[in-house]
Amino acid sequence: MSSAARQSGIVLTAALLLLLVLTLLAAGAMAIARLDLVTARSLAEHRAAFELAEAGIAAGLAALPSQAGTAPPCTAGPGLAVAALPDSSGDSRAWLCFAGNTPALAGGSSLGQVTLWHYEILAEGRRGHARSLHRQGAWLAAPAGAAPP
Repeated sequence: MSSAARQSGIVLTAALLLLLVLTLLAAGAMAIARLDLVTARSLAEHRAAFELAEAGIAAGLAALPSQAGTAPPCTAGPGLAVAALPDSSGDSRAWLCFAGNTPALAGGSSLGQVTLWHYEILAEGRRGHARSLHRQGAWLAAPAGAAPP
């Protein structure tokens, strides 16, 4: 018998098994990389939604002095829409409502006795699939007996 007839092909079998293992490792690495990309995109969307909601709070605070007299009570729903800020990165909305007042606080302020009018600002930021809701309290003060703003 010649030596060519006695070879059993073990090298070919070992090479194919090694190729199979390397293919499985590469497929697993690609799946992990894809998951990392999806996670990073999701985190970026949530961060942007948070920032957009904060921008809505800032817009609500800026609108408070001029819109305070028209704000409905907080028990009536989300309130008066005071900001809608569409942005290339998402959108932001804010609502203002009247939460009540604290009449005639005595104190050592330069105004003497003051009345506080309490408001709430509800802001929503959206980007992609992410949504962030923020609630901020605010108040306006005036001398006791003054008309509400």
